[in-house]
Amino acid sequence: MLLLRAVRARIGSDNVRGGLRLISFAQDRDRVTATFKGGEATPVTDRADILVGADGIHSTVRRALYPNEGEPRFAQQLLWRGAVDTEPFLGGATMIIAGHFDQRIVVYPMAQAAKAGHLLTNWVCQVAISDQSPPREDWNRKVEKDRVLAAFARWRLPWLDMPALIRNTPEVYEFPLVDRDPVQAWSFGRVTLIGDAAHPMHPTGSQAGSQAIVDARALTAALLAATDPIEALALYDAERRPAMNDVTLRNRCFGPEAAMQLAEERAPDGFDRIEDVVSRDELETAVAAFSSAAGLDAKVVNSRPSFVPSGHYGNRADW
Repeated sequence: MLLLRAVRARIGSDNVRGGLRLISFAQDRDRVTATFKGGEATPVTDRADILVGADGIHSTVRRALYPNEGEPRFAQQLLWRGAVDTEPFLGGATMIIAGHFDQRIVVYPMAQAAKAGHLLTNWVCQVAISDQSPPREDWNRKVEKDRVLAAFARWRLPWLDMPALIRNTPEVYEFPLVDRDPVQAWSFGRVTLIGDAAHPMHPTGSQAGSQAIVDARALTAALLAATDPIEALALYDAERRPAMNDVTLRNRCFGPEAAMQLAEERAPDGFDRIEDVVSRDELETAVAAFSSAAGLDAKVVNSRPSFVPSGHYGNRADW
């Protein structure tokens, strides 16, 4: 909703239409024609210089470009997610990732809660399953807490009671861990892909959604750099896709959290010092390699110029 309000403010509410579902598209030498299904019986068509498929992991645009791709790749992992107002842990500014490939938790604060001294806290419980046929991805599918508690009943840390956190959560949601294999191109003439339509990936290292935002910046920069829309989309593809293909594959291998799996494999009965199980060099290499591939290296982020130069916001002629 923040993004929607910003778009309306910058380009005008009349230029934003909702309630439409893309059915098909076709491009000619000059423009792209897109056909949408809305509330009316008659489909709605529109023509534009480019078409950006930002329609998620089940993208209609991607399916048209890769008609034989099939369903997303299931990693045989389920994720349960919830958010609850609770007392802070470890000072209230800490994110905890614990566990291994078969079972792990991710917990972090998101905002101040209505009750004094409490924080709105997000949590994810991830577990491996043997089922080869996952339910279709649906970010709004609710699940009973008892199912989550059965798997994480013993997850009590000195400073975090995971079962209590689950029990106090008003609503718990379930979705499978899925992605798609990297592709050889996102841009085809005047049509391109972005976000989960381009590179659906596991949310390892807080990626996926965050990389979609970077996609938008990179695409905007390419459109500003080239006068020809086809050239701009090709530039965006060439500069952005290789890195995202790399990150997608790294995420399948646990990304920077691979060190947790090493600890589980080398010391399944526990340990006193992590350095006795996984060396400092191994830990730093795992983090540094992922940060570099994902474009998250602190020196790079803090030193590079903005993708979109200042002065290009608010001026409708620049869009």
